[in-house]
Amino acid sequence: MNVLLLVGTVLLLMLVVTFIVYFLEHKIYGNKQKKLQVAAKGLLTAIAASGIVGFISYTKNTGEEVSTSATQFLPMSFYNVGFALVLLVMALIPVYCVGRYIYNHDFDKEPKSLLIQLFLAGLGSIFVTIAITVLLISIFPFFGLDGTNMGLLPLIPYIFIGVALIEEFAKWIFTYNIGYNHREFNHVYDVIVYAAFVALGFAAFENILYVFSGLQEATGAAMRIAAMRSITAIPGHAAFGVIMGYYLALAKIAEKNNNKKLAFSNKAKSIIVPTIVHGIYNYLLYATAHVGSISFFLFVIFIVFLFKVAIKKIKQLAALGYDLNMPLKPQRVERGNQYKYCPNCGKNVLAKYCQHCGYQHKHLLTSNPIS
Repeated sequence: MNVLLLVGTVLLLMLVVTFIVYFLEHKIYGNKQKKLQVAAKGLLTAIAASGIVGFISYTKNTGEEVSTSATQFLPMSFYNVGFALVLLVMALIPVYCVGRYIYNHDFDKEPKSLLIQLFLAGLGSIFVTIAITVLLISIFPFFGLDGTNMGLLPLIPYIFIGVALIEEFAKWIFTYNIGYNHREFNHVYDVIVYAAFVALGFAAFENILYVFSGLQEATGAAMRIAAMRSITAIPGHAAFGVIMGYYLALAKIAEKNNNKKLAFSNKAKSIIVPTIVHGIYNYLLYATAHVGSISFFLFVIFIVFLFKVAIKKIKQLAALGYDLNMPLKPQRVERGNQYKYCPNCGKNVLAKYCQHCGYQHKHLLTSNPIS
């Protein structure tokens, strides 16, 4: 491995891990001492991971290119297994960080056993995706072609149907069947957590495959893939899950208010909207092969917008203390920065009728923090 490439990758890994850990946790702790501890924890984690990567890469290359004496004290299997473990950790750290961020915003914590079940269901959704894909290819061979060689127009059905729709539908099946009617689903934010954990299970499996596939090119390629996907694909899948959970939350509210038509509409949106967003995400990536930097620039703008919307929905529904066991009577929850939110569309409301969707509100949250 090129020494400069190794040093650059190590520094990038340190910065990414430190930033992610600090950014996701610093607001959770109140005093400066705790914030410094969080930053130190992220930095030490990054240094430890980088040190292992550097040691394995340097000694292995020294042994192969300069002399065998430098690596005689360790079997070659150590390097293979050790580096595989490093890549595995790099693939899973962003999954943990994003999941932790979403979980910490839940004021009424969900059982860890349920979250584990949802995460494993996300892993299972990979196999559902494969099964549906195989069936689709058997009917329409077009979807078995290599999308990287397609033109911009044929790429649209390939991405939006053959990739995005299948993946989001597979995740929706498990989210809906496990979480939607679960007895623990008693606040609107709960289903955000459910959908996100299913999405993160899917993303974890997918990320491991992508990261280890980079070994076919070079050691540095696998590390670059892990670093890049930690700030794009993993948060991206979580954002798709947040959008899915948002519309499932609206569907549950509509059911509690005996509005079956609105409930069905929001359930449909919980599949359609994440599919569209996922499709745009993938399409812009694939389109870089045709239009280059323009598409990549649009991709960066899109993911920034996507993550901003997802974070807003997380904070918005986390602050909405709407108890689903008490229809039409949202409870006030002891959390700061409370706002008035429409239980139908989730947007800020200023009066009895929502200015966005026209919903009439009989009960609203207070717009002032509860002391």
